[in-house]
Amino acid sequence: MCTKERIAISAARWKHVLVVLMVALAALFPTPAESDLFTPDATPPMPTGRVIGRIELVPGVPMRNCIIQMPGLPLGAKCDNEGHFVISGIPIGLRSIAVTGEWLYDNKARQFDVGVHEKMITDMGTLVVSHYGAIHGQVINADPEHLAGMLVTAEWFGVAAKPDDRGYYVLDRVPPGDYWIILHNVWYGRYPTLEKRVIVKPRATTKKVDFVLTPPVEKKVAPPKASDPRTATVAKQPTASTAKVPMVTIPNVSGQWQSSIGVTYNITQQGNNFQWTVVNSTEKGNGTLKGYEVSASWQGPKGRGSSPGKITEVDASGKATKIIWNNGVQFFR
Repeated sequence: MCTKERIAISAARWKHVLVVLMVALAALFPTPAESDLFTPDATPPMPTGRVIGRIELVPGVPMRNCIIQMPGLPLGAKCDNEGHFVISGIPIGLRSIAVTGEWLYDNKARQFDVGVHEKMITDMGTLVVSHYGAIHGQVINADPEHLAGMLVTAEWFGVAAKPDDRGYYVLDRVPPGDYWIILHNVWYGRYPTLEKRVIVKPRATTKKVDFVLTPPVEKKVAPPKASDPRTATVAKQPTASTAKVPMVTIPNVSGQWQSSIGVTYNITQQGNNFQWTVVNSTEKGNGTLKGYEVSASWQGPKGRGSSPGKITEVDASGKATKIIWNNGVQFFR
């Protein structure tokens, strides 16, 4: 009997020890429901902001299709045709943007700092990445009369200049880049233009870019000898000027024209008056003809203006094929 009681007491003590162990283990290893109470929340998303702006190659000239990158971040954007860009999802803090594009003559990125704020749009305004340069030179072997009908242009940007009476010209405020400079040569040779390639650097004037002309030589016909039986009247040879521009009272300017500034014009004519519209633009113009002298005024998205000019080439049917305006722009077809 004593032995059974002892065995019962020992079993009771072991049960007590097991209960204590189970409580201790439960304290060390909480149940799933309890462990959920101590699990930290997921990492909150990093606050971000947005940056907008406009890139200009030089003041007033948008940098089209430029590339915007953010060093150290997998973020960037591409400029539109007016130089505008937008970059979203940028982590807040002091950041920087790097601008690259085909018109940067040295192919080096231009970098700008920007502060990005949480859930805000930071407008960087207009950022200018370069500076104007200039081109100068001389038209050689041309007399003042012929120089009056010449024009030097940097075609891509519509920059133009007339040579002075000694042939010197200056193309000022030219954006930096690689250009073909064109001499529009109405009077000399069979072809109306000469071209020179030049690289314009910011805040610098190029070395002289000269155009050397070879004036046309008029072919002279020797008079026949008195004893020569072929002493028939020799027809007068037409000069270059009379052959180029047939004498018509009112040249025909109707039709489509290209221009030295890259704009296409559609002109309609009624007698001495004409009107034009511009392809892909709301610009409209009107003008008058007085022989080969023209005068026009216009109004469009970029403002209004006016200029006189002169028709310098007409074909055999009386159709005008070239107009040189006093503001430096040329029409041709």
